[in-house]
Amino acid sequence: MTGKTDVTIVMQTPFEVAGEFIEAITLRRPKGKDMKTLTANAGTGDLMKLAARLSGHLPVVFDEMDGYDVAEVLTQVGNFLTSGPTTGE
Repeated sequence: MTGKTDVTIVMQTPFEVAGEFIEAITLRRPKGKDMKTLTANAGTGDLMKLAARLSGHLPVVFDEMDGYDVAEVLTQVGNFLTSGPTTGE
C-alpha cells in the first residue's frame, strides 16, 4: 500500500492562540469517520474543520492562522484525499 503518513507543516508565520504558541501543525491521515461530514461540494471552511480534526487542535487555531499557512495546511489535507493507489501500473 502506498500513501502518505502523518505530515508536519512548519508555520511561515508562527502565532499564539489561548496561550499556546503554534510553530507547526501535524496532520494525521484521515479515516472514514473523519470524512463523513464532507460533501462533494466541500469548501474551505469544511476543509479547515477537517484539518482541525486531523491535527487535534480546536478550529479557532485555524481561524487565527496566517492565510499562507492555512493554504499550506489545506494543500496537505487535499494531498491526503487524493493520494490513493493509482491504476494501470
